[in-house]
Amino acid sequence: MERETFLESDLYGHGRRNFLKGIGISGLMAMGLSGCGDNRGDFVVTPATAQASSRVQRAIDFRTTRARLANANPASHVSNGDEARYSNYIASFSKTLPHNDLGEVDPSAFQAFVAAMDSFDLTALENVPRGGTLGFANSTAGQSFTLLGVDGQSVTMVPAPTFESAEHAAEMVDLYWQALCRDIPFTDFGSNPTVAAAAGELSSLTDYRPGAVTPSTVFRGILNGDKVGPYISQFLYQTVPFGALSIEQQLLPLQSGLNYMTTLTDAVNVQRGIAAGPQSFGATRRYISNFRDLAAYVHVDALHQAYLQAALILLGQGVAVDSGFPLNATTRSGGFVTFGGAAILGLVTEVAVAALKATWYQKWNVHRRLRPEAMGIRTHVHRTGGANYPIHSQLLNSNALTQTFNQQGTYLLSQAYPEGSPTHPSYGAGHAAVAGACTTVLKALFNGNATLANPVQANQSGTALVAVGDTLTVNGELNKLCSNISIGRNAAGVHYITDYSNCITMGEQVAISILLDTLAASDVSGQLTLEKFDGTTVTLSA
Repeated sequence: MERETFLESDLYGHGRRNFLKGIGISGLMAMGLSGCGDNRGDFVVTPATAQASSRVQRAIDFRTTRARLANANPASHVSNGDEARYSNYIASFSKTLPHNDLGEVDPSAFQAFVAAMDSFDLTALENVPRGGTLGFANSTAGQSFTLLGVDGQSVTMVPAPTFESAEHAAEMVDLYWQALCRDIPFTDFGSNPTVAAAAGELSSLTDYRPGAVTPSTVFRGILNGDKVGPYISQFLYQTVPFGALSIEQQLLPLQSGLNYMTTLTDAVNVQRGIAAGPQSFGATRRYISNFRDLAAYVHVDALHQAYLQAALILLGQGVAVDSGFPLNATTRSGGFVTFGGAAILGLVTEVAVAALKATWYQKWNVHRRLRPEAMGIRTHVHRTGGANYPIHSQLLNSNALTQTFNQQGTYLLSQAYPEGSPTHPSYGAGHAAVAGACTTVLKALFNGNATLANPVQANQSGTALVAVGDTLTVNGELNKLCSNISIGRNAAGVHYITDYSNCITMGEQVAISILLDTLAASDVSGQLTLEKFDGTTVTLSA
Protein backbone atom coordinates (compact mmCIF):
# COMPACT_ATOMS: atom_id res chain seq x y z
CA MET A 1 0.00 0.00 0.00
CA GLU A 2 1.35 3.45 -0.90
CA ARG A 3 2.12 5.62 2.08
CA GLU A 4 1.90 9.40 2.01
CA THR A 5 3.44 11.87 4.42
CA PHE A 6 0.98 14.23 6.13
CA LEU A 7 2.63 17.60 6.71
CA GLU A 8 1.73 20.57 8.89
CA SER A 9 0.99 22.47 5.68
CA ASP A 10 -1.60 19.84 4.84
CA LEU A 11 -3.63 20.89 7.83
CA TYR A 12 -3.02 24.61 8.03
CA GLY A 13 -2.25 25.43 4.39
CA HIS A 14 -4.48 22.76 2.81
CA GLY A 15 -1.78 22.19 0.25
CA ARG A 16 -2.22 18.52 -0.62
CA ARG A 17 -4.72 17.32 -3.17
CA ASN A 18 -5.61 14.10 -1.40
CA PHE A 19 -6.21 15.87 1.91
CA LEU A 20 -8.81 18.13 0.31
CA LYS A 21 -10.40 15.32 -1.66
CA GLY A 22 -10.76 13.40 1.58
CA ILE A 23 -12.50 16.32 3.25
CA GLY A 24 -14.77 17.11 0.32
CA ILE A 25 -16.77 20.27 -0.27
CA SER A 26 -19.03 19.71 2.72
CA GLY A 27 -15.96 19.34 4.93
CA LEU A 28 -14.52 22.59 3.59
CA MET A 29 -17.75 24.42 4.30
CA ALA A 30 -17.83 22.99 7.81
CA MET A 31 -14.33 24.38 8.32
CA GLY A 32 -15.49 27.82 7.25
CA LEU A 33 -13.48 27.56 4.00
CA SER A 34 -14.40 27.60 0.33
CA GLY A 35 -12.50 26.49 -2.73
CA CYS A 36 -12.55 26.45 -6.49
CA GLY A 37 -10.99 23.79 -8.64
CA ASP A 38 -9.38 23.58 -12.03
CA ASN A 39 -9.19 20.67 -14.44
CA ARG A 40 -6.39 19.10 -12.38
CA GLY A 41 -8.63 18.74 -9.33
CA ASP A 42 -6.61 21.20 -7.23
CA PHE A 43 -8.22 23.77 -4.91
CA VAL A 44 -7.35 27.31 -3.97
CA VAL A 45 -8.67 27.69 -0.44
CA THR A 46 -9.68 31.09 0.90
CA PRO A 47 -11.58 32.18 4.02
CA ALA A 48 -15.31 32.06 3.44
CA THR A 49 -15.98 35.28 5.31
CA ALA A 50 -14.21 38.23 6.83
CA GLN A 51 -15.26 36.84 10.19
CA ALA A 52 -13.27 33.66 9.59
CA SER A 53 -10.24 35.73 8.65
CA SER A 54 -10.64 37.77 11.81
CA ARG A 55 -10.82 34.59 13.88
CA VAL A 56 -7.52 33.40 12.41
CA GLN A 57 -5.83 36.67 13.31
CA ARG A 58 -7.30 36.63 16.81
CA ALA A 59 -5.99 33.09 17.29
CA ILE A 60 -2.51 34.18 16.18
CA ASP A 61 -2.59 37.20 18.47
CA PHE A 62 -3.82 35.11 21.39
CA ARG A 63 -1.08 32.53 21.02
CA THR A 64 1.58 35.20 20.66
CA THR A 65 0.39 37.09 23.72
CA ARG A 66 0.18 33.98 25.88
CA ALA A 67 3.64 32.83 24.80
CA ARG A 68 5.14 36.21 25.70
CA LEU A 69 3.44 36.22 29.09
CA ALA A 70 4.49 32.66 29.91
CA ASN A 71 8.14 33.25 28.96
CA ALA A 72 8.56 36.82 30.19
CA ASN A 73 11.25 35.81 32.70
CA PRO A 74 13.57 33.22 31.12
CA ALA A 75 15.55 31.17 33.60
CA SER A 76 19.30 30.94 34.13
CA HIS A 77 20.53 27.35 34.34
CA VAL A 78 23.41 26.63 36.73
CA SER A 79 24.95 23.24 37.55
CA ASN A 80 26.86 22.33 40.72
CA GLY A 81 30.20 22.41 38.86
CA ASP A 82 31.11 18.76 39.51
CA GLU A 83 31.54 17.93 35.84
CA ALA A 84 34.32 20.50 35.50
CA ARG A 85 35.69 19.77 38.99
CA TYR A 86 36.68 16.14 38.40
CA SER A 87 38.77 15.25 35.38
CA ASN A 88 37.78 11.58 35.71
CA TYR A 89 34.05 12.53 35.75
CA ILE A 90 33.31 10.50 38.87
CA ALA A 91 30.35 12.74 39.76
CA SER A 92 28.68 12.72 36.34
CA PHE A 93 26.17 10.50 34.60
CA SER A 94 27.88 8.14 32.19
CA LYS A 95 25.60 5.11 31.87
CA THR A 96 25.89 3.21 28.54
CA LEU A 97 29.40 4.61 27.89
CA PRO A 98 32.56 2.46 28.14
CA HIS A 99 33.75 1.97 31.75
CA ASN A 100 36.76 0.30 33.34
CA ASP A 101 36.41 -2.46 35.94
CA LEU A 102 36.12 0.10 38.76
CA GLY A 103 33.09 1.66 37.09
CA GLU A 104 34.97 4.78 35.94
CA VAL A 105 33.96 6.13 32.55
CA ASP A 106 36.40 6.37 29.65
CA PRO A 107 37.23 10.12 29.62
CA SER A 108 37.36 10.48 25.82
CA ALA A 109 33.96 8.79 25.47
CA PHE A 110 32.48 11.11 28.09
CA GLN A 111 33.93 14.16 26.34
CA ALA A 112 32.44 13.03 23.04
CA PHE A 113 29.07 12.60 24.77
CA VAL A 114 29.17 16.10 26.29
CA ALA A 115 30.26 17.68 22.99
CA ALA A 116 27.37 15.99 21.18
CA MET A 117 24.86 17.09 23.82
CA ASP A 118 26.10 20.68 23.86
CA SER A 119 26.08 20.96 20.07
CA PHE A 120 22.66 19.31 19.65
CA ASP A 121 24.24 17.29 16.86
CA LEU A 122 22.34 14.02 16.35
CA THR A 123 25.01 12.65 14.04
CA ALA A 124 27.68 13.26 16.67
CA LEU A 125 25.44 11.67 19.27
CA GLU A 126 25.12 8.53 17.16
CA ASN A 127 28.91 8.30 17.03
CA VAL A 128 29.45 8.49 20.81
CA PRO A 129 31.14 5.22 21.91
CA ARG A 130 28.98 2.63 23.65
CA GLY A 131 29.89 0.28 26.44
CA GLY A 132 27.08 -2.16 25.68
CA THR A 133 23.93 -2.47 23.62
CA LEU A 134 21.74 0.08 25.37
CA GLY A 135 21.38 3.69 24.22
CA PHE A 136 20.46 6.99 25.86
CA ALA A 137 16.81 7.59 26.74
CA ASN A 138 15.51 10.43 24.55
CA SER A 139 18.53 12.66 25.20
CA THR A 140 17.40 15.47 22.88
CA ALA A 141 13.84 15.79 24.22
CA GLY A 142 14.72 18.95 26.13
CA GLN A 143 15.19 20.76 22.81
CA SER A 144 11.55 20.29 21.82
CA PHE A 145 8.92 23.00 22.28
CA THR A 146 5.52 23.06 23.94
CA LEU A 147 2.50 24.87 22.53
CA LEU A 148 0.79 25.53 25.86
CA GLY A 149 2.20 27.17 28.96
CA VAL A 150 5.81 28.02 29.70
CA ASP A 151 8.63 26.77 27.49
CA GLY A 152 10.58 23.92 29.04
CA GLN A 153 13.79 25.95 29.05
CA SER A 154 12.19 28.93 30.81
CA VAL A 155 11.97 27.08 34.13
CA THR A 156 14.88 25.66 36.09
CA MET A 157 16.16 23.87 39.19
CA VAL A 158 18.74 24.89 41.76
CA PRO A 159 22.11 23.11 41.49
CA ALA A 160 22.22 19.58 42.88
CA PRO A 161 24.30 18.86 46.00
CA THR A 162 27.98 18.45 45.16
CA PHE A 163 29.73 15.08 45.22
CA GLU A 164 31.82 15.89 48.31
CA SER A 165 29.07 17.55 50.34
CA ALA A 166 27.50 16.41 53.60
CA GLU A 167 24.09 16.81 51.96
CA HIS A 168 24.96 14.37 49.19
CA ALA A 169 26.32 11.95 51.79
CA ALA A 170 23.08 12.24 53.76
CA GLU A 171 21.07 11.50 50.63
CA MET A 172 23.05 8.31 50.10
CA VAL A 173 22.68 7.23 53.73
CA ASP A 174 18.94 7.74 53.29
CA LEU A 175 18.95 5.52 50.18
CA TYR A 176 20.97 2.75 51.83
CA TRP A 177 18.47 2.68 54.70
CA GLN A 178 15.49 2.66 52.32
CA ALA A 179 17.03 -0.32 50.52
CA LEU A 180 17.45 -2.11 53.86
CA CYS A 181 13.79 -1.39 54.68
CA ARG A 182 12.25 -2.44 51.34
CA ASP A 183 10.40 -5.47 52.70
CA ILE A 184 9.23 -4.01 56.03
CA PRO A 185 5.46 -3.36 56.04
CA PHE A 186 4.54 0.30 56.48
CA THR A 187 2.25 -0.76 59.33
CA ASP A 188 5.34 -2.01 61.23
CA PHE A 189 7.47 1.11 60.84
CA GLY A 190 6.69 2.37 64.34
CA SER A 191 8.02 -0.78 66.00
CA ASN A 192 10.67 -2.20 63.64
CA PRO A 193 14.29 -1.97 64.94
CA THR A 194 15.80 -1.43 61.46
CA VAL A 195 13.47 1.50 60.86
CA ALA A 196 14.33 2.87 64.30
CA ALA A 197 18.05 2.62 63.48
CA ALA A 198 17.44 4.44 60.20
CA ALA A 199 15.53 7.26 61.90
CA GLY A 200 18.20 7.60 64.55
CA GLU A 201 21.12 7.82 62.16
CA LEU A 202 19.41 10.12 59.67
CA SER A 203 18.43 12.50 62.47
CA SER A 204 22.07 12.69 63.57
CA LEU A 205 23.47 13.74 60.17
CA THR A 206 24.58 17.35 59.82
CA ASP A 207 22.85 18.05 56.49
CA TYR A 208 19.87 15.72 56.20
CA ARG A 209 17.38 18.23 54.78
CA PRO A 210 14.15 16.53 55.93
CA GLY A 211 15.51 17.15 59.45
CA ALA A 212 14.89 15.10 62.56
CA VAL A 213 12.65 12.09 61.99
CA THR A 214 11.07 9.33 64.06
CA PRO A 215 10.29 5.74 63.09
CA SER A 216 6.75 6.92 62.27
CA THR A 217 7.86 9.83 60.06
CA VAL A 218 11.08 8.59 58.46
CA PHE A 219 11.11 8.39 54.63
CA ARG A 220 7.93 10.45 54.39
CA GLY A 221 7.67 13.46 52.13
CA ILE A 222 8.22 17.14 52.85
CA LEU A 223 4.75 18.45 51.96
CA ASN A 224 1.70 19.36 54.02
CA GLY A 225 -0.24 16.17 54.71
CA ASP A 226 2.67 13.78 54.14
CA LYS A 227 2.93 12.89 57.84
CA VAL A 228 -0.81 12.51 58.47
CA GLY A 229 -2.45 9.10 58.37
CA PRO A 230 -1.15 6.03 56.50
CA TYR A 231 2.15 6.21 54.62
CA ILE A 232 0.43 5.55 51.29
CA SER A 233 -2.04 8.05 49.82
CA GLN A 234 -5.71 7.12 49.56
CA PHE A 235 -5.41 7.64 45.81
CA LEU A 236 -3.21 4.53 45.61
CA TYR A 237 -5.62 2.44 47.67
CA GLN A 238 -9.22 3.31 46.93
CA THR A 239 -11.24 1.68 44.17
CA VAL A 240 -11.08 3.64 40.91
CA PRO A 241 -14.39 4.19 39.09
CA PHE A 242 -13.34 3.95 35.44
CA GLY A 243 -16.48 4.41 33.37
CA ALA A 244 -18.42 1.15 33.50
CA LEU A 245 -15.48 -0.53 35.26
CA SER A 246 -14.18 -0.54 38.81
CA ILE A 247 -10.44 -0.96 39.30
CA GLU A 248 -9.09 -2.47 42.49
CA GLN A 249 -5.58 -1.14 43.02
CA GLN A 250 -3.80 -4.46 43.48
CA LEU A 251 -0.45 -4.99 41.78
CA LEU A 252 1.82 -7.92 41.03
CA PRO A 253 4.61 -7.44 43.61
CA LEU A 254 8.32 -7.80 43.05
CA GLN A 255 9.85 -10.91 44.57
CA SER A 256 10.43 -10.31 48.26
CA GLY A 257 14.06 -10.04 49.38
CA LEU A 258 15.49 -10.05 45.85
CA ASN A 259 17.84 -7.15 45.14
CA TYR A 260 20.01 -6.52 42.10
CA MET A 261 23.46 -5.11 41.30
CA THR A 262 24.95 -6.33 44.58
CA THR A 263 28.27 -7.43 43.02
CA LEU A 264 30.77 -5.07 41.45
CA THR A 265 30.80 -7.00 38.17
CA ASP A 266 27.03 -6.78 37.82
CA ALA A 267 26.95 -3.11 38.80
CA VAL A 268 29.69 -2.11 36.34
CA ASN A 269 28.14 -4.09 33.49
CA VAL A 270 24.88 -2.22 34.03
CA GLN A 271 26.81 1.07 33.88
CA ARG A 272 28.28 -0.02 30.55
CA GLY A 273 24.81 -0.48 29.14
CA ILE A 274 24.84 -4.27 29.04
CA ALA A 275 21.23 -5.43 29.21
CA ALA A 276 20.26 -6.98 32.54
CA GLY A 277 18.16 -10.08 33.13
CA PRO A 278 14.38 -10.19 33.66
CA GLN A 279 12.52 -8.98 36.73
CA SER A 280 11.23 -11.61 39.17
CA PHE A 281 7.74 -11.26 40.66
CA GLY A 282 5.71 -12.67 43.51
CA ALA A 283 2.76 -14.96 42.87
CA THR A 284 -0.25 -13.05 44.25
CA ARG A 285 -1.52 -9.55 43.58
CA ARG A 286 -1.82 -7.26 46.58
CA TYR A 287 -2.22 -3.68 47.74
CA ILE A 288 0.91 -1.57 48.27
CA SER A 289 2.19 -2.53 51.71
CA ASN A 290 5.94 -1.81 51.65
CA PHE A 291 8.64 0.00 49.68
CA ARG A 292 9.21 -2.92 47.32
CA ASP A 293 5.53 -2.81 46.35
CA LEU A 294 5.74 0.95 45.81
CA ALA A 295 8.86 0.40 43.69
CA ALA A 296 6.88 -2.11 41.61
CA TYR A 297 4.18 0.51 40.99
CA VAL A 298 6.55 3.24 39.82
CA HIS A 299 8.56 0.85 37.65
CA VAL A 300 5.91 0.38 34.97
CA ASP A 301 3.26 3.07 35.61
CA ALA A 302 2.03 5.28 32.80
CA LEU A 303 3.45 8.53 34.16
CA HIS A 304 0.11 10.34 34.58
CA GLN A 305 -1.69 7.19 35.71
CA ALA A 306 -1.93 7.86 39.45
CA TYR A 307 -3.31 11.36 38.92
CA LEU A 308 -5.90 10.39 36.35
CA GLN A 309 -7.04 7.73 38.82
CA ALA A 310 -7.10 10.35 41.59
CA ALA A 311 -9.29 12.58 39.45
CA LEU A 312 -11.70 9.70 38.82
CA ILE A 313 -11.84 8.90 42.55
CA LEU A 314 -12.55 12.55 43.39
CA LEU A 315 -15.26 12.80 40.75
CA GLY A 316 -16.69 9.46 41.85
CA GLN A 317 -16.89 10.60 45.47
CA GLY A 318 -18.60 13.81 44.41
CA VAL A 319 -15.88 16.05 45.85
CA ALA A 320 -16.71 19.63 44.96
CA VAL A 321 -14.67 21.39 42.35
CA ASP A 322 -13.02 24.72 43.08
CA SER A 323 -15.74 27.38 43.34
CA GLY A 324 -14.02 29.48 40.66
CA PHE A 325 -14.17 26.63 38.15
CA PRO A 326 -17.74 26.90 36.72
CA LEU A 327 -18.64 23.23 36.31
CA ASN A 328 -22.11 24.41 35.31
CA ALA A 329 -21.23 27.50 33.34
CA THR A 330 -24.79 28.83 32.93
CA THR A 331 -28.28 27.47 33.47
CA ARG A 332 -28.65 26.99 29.71
CA SER A 333 -25.11 25.91 28.79
CA GLY A 334 -23.56 23.50 31.23
CA GLY A 335 -19.85 22.87 31.51
CA PHE A 336 -18.22 19.88 29.86
CA VAL A 337 -15.51 20.60 27.27
CA THR A 338 -13.98 23.77 28.69
CA PHE A 339 -15.37 23.60 32.23
CA GLY A 340 -16.47 20.24 33.53
CA GLY A 341 -15.53 16.60 33.63
CA ALA A 342 -13.84 16.45 30.23
CA ALA A 343 -11.79 19.53 31.05
CA ILE A 344 -10.65 18.06 34.39
CA LEU A 345 -9.59 14.72 32.92
CA GLY A 346 -7.86 16.44 30.01
CA LEU A 347 -5.94 18.94 32.12
CA VAL A 348 -4.56 16.37 34.56
CA THR A 349 -2.88 14.57 31.68
CA GLU A 350 -2.08 17.65 29.55
CA VAL A 351 0.64 18.87 31.86
CA ALA A 352 2.63 15.63 32.12
CA VAL A 353 4.61 15.79 28.87
CA ALA A 354 5.28 19.51 29.26
CA ALA A 355 6.80 18.84 32.69
CA LEU A 356 8.92 16.03 31.24
CA LYS A 357 10.31 18.27 28.51
CA ALA A 358 11.45 20.78 31.13
CA THR A 359 13.02 17.99 33.18
CA TRP A 360 14.80 16.40 30.23
CA TYR A 361 16.55 19.68 29.49
CA GLN A 362 17.75 19.84 33.10
CA LYS A 363 18.90 16.23 33.02
CA TRP A 364 20.83 16.21 29.78
CA ASN A 365 21.90 19.78 29.16
CA VAL A 366 22.46 21.29 32.60
CA HIS A 367 23.20 18.89 35.48
CA ARG A 368 24.10 15.41 34.15
CA ARG A 369 24.15 14.13 37.74
CA LEU A 370 25.30 10.55 38.36
CA ARG A 371 22.69 8.03 39.43
CA PRO A 372 22.70 6.63 43.00
CA GLU A 373 23.77 3.21 41.67
CA ALA A 374 26.95 4.81 40.31
CA MET A 375 27.54 6.58 43.64
CA GLY A 376 27.17 3.16 45.26
CA ILE A 377 29.97 1.88 43.03
CA ARG A 378 32.17 4.83 44.04
CA THR A 379 31.45 4.11 47.71
CA HIS A 380 32.22 0.40 47.41
CA VAL A 381 35.43 0.94 45.46
CA HIS A 382 36.64 3.52 47.98
CA ARG A 383 35.78 1.38 51.02
CA THR A 384 37.52 -1.67 49.54
CA GLY A 385 40.66 0.25 48.58
CA GLY A 386 40.26 0.21 44.81
CA ALA A 387 40.48 3.99 44.51
CA ASN A 388 40.46 7.11 46.65
CA TYR A 389 37.46 9.39 46.11
CA PRO A 390 36.45 12.58 47.98
CA ILE A 391 33.41 11.01 49.66
CA HIS A 392 32.12 12.60 52.85
CA SER A 393 32.92 10.71 56.05
CA GLN A 394 29.30 10.66 57.19
CA LEU A 395 28.55 8.24 54.37
CA LEU A 396 31.75 6.21 54.62
CA ASN A 397 31.36 5.73 58.39
CA SER A 398 27.60 5.26 58.43
CA ASN A 399 25.76 2.43 60.13
CA ALA A 400 23.70 2.10 56.95
CA LEU A 401 26.83 1.15 55.02
CA THR A 402 27.87 -1.34 57.68
CA GLN A 403 24.44 -2.98 57.70
CA THR A 404 24.49 -3.15 53.89
CA PHE A 405 27.85 -4.95 53.91
CA ASN A 406 26.63 -7.36 56.58
CA GLN A 407 23.64 -8.22 54.43
CA GLN A 408 25.20 -8.56 50.96
CA GLY A 409 28.99 -8.59 51.36
CA THR A 410 29.53 -5.37 49.38
CA TYR A 411 29.02 -1.64 49.92
CA LEU A 412 27.02 -1.25 46.70
CA LEU A 413 23.58 0.36 46.77
CA SER A 414 21.26 -2.53 45.90
CA GLN A 415 18.61 -1.93 43.26
CA ALA A 416 14.99 -3.07 43.10
CA TYR A 417 15.19 -3.43 39.30
CA PRO A 418 17.67 -5.64 37.42
CA GLU A 419 18.52 -2.80 35.02
CA GLY A 420 18.91 -0.28 37.84
CA SER A 421 18.06 3.24 36.71
CA PRO A 422 16.87 4.29 33.27
CA THR A 423 19.55 5.46 30.84
CA HIS A 424 19.18 9.16 31.54
CA PRO A 425 20.71 11.38 34.26
CA SER A 426 19.36 11.58 37.78
CA TYR A 427 18.55 15.26 38.33
CA GLY A 428 15.66 16.01 38.19
CA ALA A 429 13.31 13.09 38.34
CA GLY A 430 10.74 12.61 35.60
CA HIS A 431 8.30 10.96 38.00
CA ALA A 432 8.67 13.88 40.40
CA ALA A 433 8.15 16.51 37.69
CA VAL A 434 4.98 14.79 36.50
CA ALA A 435 3.84 14.34 40.10
CA GLY A 436 4.37 18.04 40.78
CA ALA A 437 2.52 19.10 37.66
CA CYS A 438 -0.42 16.71 37.86
CA THR A 439 -1.10 17.13 41.58
CA THR A 440 -0.95 20.90 41.11
CA VAL A 441 -3.74 20.68 38.55
CA LEU A 442 -5.86 18.52 40.86
CA LYS A 443 -5.31 20.82 43.84
CA ALA A 444 -6.35 23.77 41.68
CA LEU A 445 -9.48 22.11 40.29
CA PHE A 446 -10.92 20.50 43.44
CA ASN A 447 -11.84 21.77 46.90
CA GLY A 448 -8.66 20.94 48.77
CA ASN A 449 -10.23 21.26 52.21
CA ALA A 450 -12.81 18.53 51.55
CA THR A 451 -12.30 15.24 53.39
CA LEU A 452 -12.07 11.89 51.67
CA ALA A 453 -14.65 9.23 52.41
CA ASN A 454 -13.82 5.88 54.01
CA PRO A 455 -10.03 6.15 54.45
CA VAL A 456 -8.14 2.84 54.42
CA GLN A 457 -4.68 1.30 54.43
CA ALA A 458 -3.26 -2.07 53.44
CA ASN A 459 -2.87 -4.68 56.13
CA GLN A 460 0.57 -6.06 56.95
CA SER A 461 0.57 -8.55 54.06
CA GLY A 462 -1.19 -6.28 51.57
CA THR A 463 -3.97 -8.83 51.09
CA ALA A 464 -6.77 -6.52 52.25
CA LEU A 465 -7.62 -2.92 52.99
CA VAL A 466 -8.59 -1.97 56.55
CA ALA A 467 -10.34 1.16 57.73
CA VAL A 468 -8.40 3.90 59.51
CA GLY A 469 -9.79 6.60 61.74
CA ASP A 470 -7.80 9.53 60.35
CA THR A 471 -9.40 12.63 58.84
CA LEU A 472 -7.66 13.03 55.49
CA THR A 473 -8.10 16.07 53.24
CA VAL A 474 -7.99 16.21 49.47
CA ASN A 475 -4.95 18.51 49.43
CA GLY A 476 -3.09 16.45 52.03
CA GLU A 477 -3.63 13.18 50.18
CA LEU A 478 -2.74 14.75 46.81
CA ASN A 479 0.50 16.05 48.32
CA LYS A 480 1.11 12.59 49.76
CA LEU A 481 0.45 11.03 46.35
CA CYS A 482 3.05 13.37 44.83
CA SER A 483 5.58 12.33 47.47
CA ASN A 484 4.72 8.61 47.35
CA ILE A 485 5.33 8.38 43.61
CA SER A 486 8.54 10.39 43.82
CA ILE A 487 9.99 8.64 46.88
CA GLY A 488 9.01 5.27 45.44
CA ARG A 489 11.72 5.83 42.85
CA ASN A 490 14.18 6.59 45.67
CA ALA A 491 13.22 3.37 47.44
CA ALA A 492 13.96 1.49 44.22
CA GLY A 493 17.48 2.97 44.32
CA VAL A 494 17.27 5.12 41.19
CA HIS A 495 16.86 8.68 42.58
CA TYR A 496 17.96 10.96 45.45
CA ILE A 497 15.83 13.09 47.80
CA THR A 498 16.69 16.30 45.96
CA ASP A 499 15.73 14.77 42.62
CA TYR A 500 12.24 14.75 44.14
CA SER A 501 12.18 17.83 46.38
CA ASN A 502 13.73 20.22 43.86
CA CYS A 503 11.81 18.89 40.86
CA ILE A 504 8.20 18.86 42.04
CA THR A 505 8.27 22.67 42.23
CA MET A 506 9.38 22.88 38.60
CA GLY A 507 6.45 20.66 37.67
CA GLU A 508 4.25 23.00 39.70
CA GLN A 509 5.48 26.00 37.68
CA VAL A 510 4.75 24.25 34.40
CA ALA A 511 1.23 23.30 35.55
CA ILE A 512 0.40 26.81 36.74
CA SER A 513 1.41 28.28 33.39
CA ILE A 514 -0.80 25.78 31.55
CA LEU A 515 -3.72 26.45 33.89
CA LEU A 516 -3.38 30.19 33.21
CA ASP A 517 -3.35 29.62 29.45
CA THR A 518 -6.36 27.33 29.76
CA LEU A 519 -8.34 29.90 31.74
CA ALA A 520 -7.45 32.61 29.22
CA ALA A 521 -8.52 30.45 26.27
CA SER A 522 -11.89 29.42 27.71
CA ASP A 523 -15.31 30.62 26.66
CA VAL A 524 -16.42 31.38 30.24
CA SER A 525 -14.31 33.32 32.72
CA GLY A 526 -13.08 31.59 35.84
CA GLN A 527 -10.37 31.56 38.45
CA LEU A 528 -8.73 28.89 40.55
CA THR A 529 -7.34 28.96 44.09
CA LEU A 530 -4.35 26.76 44.77
CA GLU A 531 -2.24 25.81 47.79
CA LYS A 532 1.29 25.49 46.46
CA PHE A 533 3.86 23.01 47.73
CA ASP A 534 5.46 25.69 49.92
CA GLY A 535 2.15 26.19 51.74
CA THR A 536 1.28 29.57 50.21
CA THR A 537 -2.09 30.10 48.55
CA VAL A 538 -2.39 31.74 45.14
CA THR A 539 -5.32 32.64 42.92
CA LEU A 540 -4.96 31.95 39.21
CA SER A 541 -6.92 34.24 36.92
CA ALA A 542 -6.61 35.18 33.27
